[in-house]
Amino acid sequence: MNNYTNSYNQKGEQSSINKKKEYQETSSYLSDNDLHKSIQYFEKMNAKTAPASWRIFTKDNILLLISGKVPEKIAKKYEQVLAAMDSQ
Repeated sequence: MNNYTNSYNQKGEQSSINKKKEYQETSSYLSDNDLHKSIQYFEKMNAKTAPASWRIFTKDNILLLISGKVPEKIAKKYEQVLAAMDSQ
């Protein structure tokens, strides 16, 4: 299941990440094998481009991809939110 989502700040305003048409993708996987296959796919894609096409973050069965066009500071915020999520 892939979800493309809009990001909003605490005031309900759309964040700059979407105003610039820069994207993130979040996927969840039923098996570790499927998760690792996806990670390998995106790592191979990154190896072919400079700078990287995607920043890749994982937690449990969740894969979070942040466009390489997104500033690192914003990507790190997504990483922190993912890391803070409780496992279900």
